[in-house]
Amino acid sequence: MGFEATDWLSFIMRGLWVLPLIFYLITLHKALDRCSPANRMLSPYLVWLMVIPLFNVLWHFVVVLNLSTSLHREFEQRGMNESPAPGRNVGLAMGILFIAGLIPYLYFLLIISILCWIVYWHQISGYAAKLQPAENESPA
Repeated sequence: MGFEATDWLSFIMRGLWVLPLIFYLITLHKALDRCSPANRMLSPYLVWLMVIPLFNVLWHFVVVLNLSTSLHREFEQRGMNESPAPGRNVGLAMGILFIAGLIPYLYFLLIISILCWIVYWHQISGYAAKLQPAENESPA
């Protein structure tokens, strides 16, 4: 009753999704954490609810909308000229395409959703980098 080759393959394939998911959530957490508490619309720790299967499909929209608003408020407070909805369009497109991709014959939308995920992740990482505290500032 040991692991068969198909069991190992399944285990490895799941692992290939878990690691990027963890790093993605770390990026979202970091972006929210770098916003001052007054500008946060969502606690950075609530990002981790995205690990709950099925719930994460809807929670993703909550995170995208609140992260976008939090980043916008933080950029405004710091006097930085950024998009009025940082990452919102790509993040929402990613979620909508993922849900639509679950419909039979529209599976190709899942691939587009993954591409949107990569773009969104890159955008949020860039915004988080812009909010990085200066070396002479103490982190919040």
